[in-house]
Amino acid sequence: MRALGPSVQKLVKPLALKNGFADVRVLSNWSKIVGADMARYIRPLKLSNKVLQVAAADSNWAMQVSYQAPVLIEQINRYFGFQAVTRIQPQQSYFETDEQQPVAVPQPDGAAKVRALARTQDVKDDTLRAALASLGGWVEAAYSVRAAEEVKTA
Repeated sequence: MRALGPSVQKLVKPLALKNGFADVRVLSNWSKIVGADMARYIRPLKLSNKVLQVAAADSNWAMQVSYQAPVLIEQINRYFGFQAVTRIQPQQSYFETDEQQPVAVPQPDGAAKVRALARTQDVKDDTLRAALASLGGWVEAAYSVRAAEEVKTA
């Protein structure tokens, strides 16, 4: 069994060279270079005279690329270790983006609900107390999920 990577690079290299990319990695590692979220909505098209033309999924992302161009240029150049790009030129180009995975909404557990009720026991109005306790449970659940994700990435 052979690795697929070298075969894919052999197939992509002529297309990459035709569009000014001396290194195929800019195409194959685009999401690593600019980040998965950005790569979902912008794609490299052509590199000529150190100007990278990118396709943006819509006008909002074209504008986002314009605003973040200095950061993107730095990320690309850092990835390659030399000044491969000096300017980014976004082009609005409607294309299908990879849909994001649905985000699971964290549900408050029984302990979070009890803690939230304890924090709101001094509230006189029953309706307000119940609403604040419910909100507190949801906030605690969301915070605990976010804290766990930060620990994973650290």
